[in-house]
Amino acid sequence: MITLRPLDDANRDAVLALRVSPEQLAFVSSVEDSLREAEEDPGGRAIQWALYDDEIPVGFVMISDEVEGPGYIAQ
Repeated sequence: MITLRPLDDANRDAVLALRVSPEQLAFVSSVEDSLREAEEDPGGRAIQWALYDDEIPVGFVMISDEVEGPGYIAQ
């Protein structure tokens, strides 16, 4: 079963060890780069998850609504 779990101290190292295939490098940032970006821009309010296939970490997901960024338009 595929599940999303919050990224935390218990799974951070396993998720940081994940790599994309060479064909994906032009399209997908590394986990490390994504976490660094989130840390450098706390106004983006990034939320991160580890993607699991049963008990095996297989991916990483990060979303950001950039609510404090210059391009945000309040409605």
